[in-house]
Amino acid sequence: MANSALNNDVFINCPFDAEFLDVFRAIVFAVKACGFMPRTAQDVSDSGQSRIDKITKLIVGCDWGIHDLSAVTLDAGTKMPRFNMPLELGISLGIKWTGPPRQRRKRLLVLDEKKHQYDMSTSDLSGQDLSAHDGKPEKAMTCVRDWLVQDRDPALPHLPGGTALFADYKKARILIDELIHGSRLEPWSKLSHPDYLRCVDSSLKVLAGS
Repeated sequence: MANSALNNDVFINCPFDAEFLDVFRAIVFAVKACGFMPRTAQDVSDSGQSRIDKITKLIVGCDWGIHDLSAVTLDAGTKMPRFNMPLELGISLGIKWTGPPRQRRKRLLVLDEKKHQYDMSTSDLSGQDLSAHDGKPEKAMTCVRDWLVQDRDPALPHLPGGTALFADYKKARILIDELIHGSRLEPWSKLSHPDYLRCVDSSLKVLAGS
């Protein structure tokens, strides 16, 4: 385990739309490749549970949280901003700051596309340490890797650096495309999240043995 005081579950709060898909899946791969368990609202579909209740329980159960604010912009269709990501970050911060001792040990990574873009949309976060990925999967992976390594047990082997991790991801993408074809799954753009997680697990096993 990365730290005996923390579990390995990482809550990922980010857009699930097509425009962000490549960054999202790169983040998920980075979390898995670093030995952690990504958790998202896409993990389980249960019509008997409200979405906000499910998300709050996920946040409570994860000692780590990644919150991407890069989509807090005007939607081209509705002309309205999207507040889901700041809302979930607010829930996580509230739980961390006022919850019981177990919740106060949470580790949070806040991402944005540009370094100070949040100043215009979520100015109350001024003073927080945010990381920027420029909308690029390779930069997002490096941000996640460098954050997760901070509490890694020094007795464990070094994690690959961001450049090496992204090189592994490109190899994994080839393996995943083969799995999609061989298993008759939906194509990359429509692949379900549970199917993607299984493909990532399979590709990481192959890479570890190569």
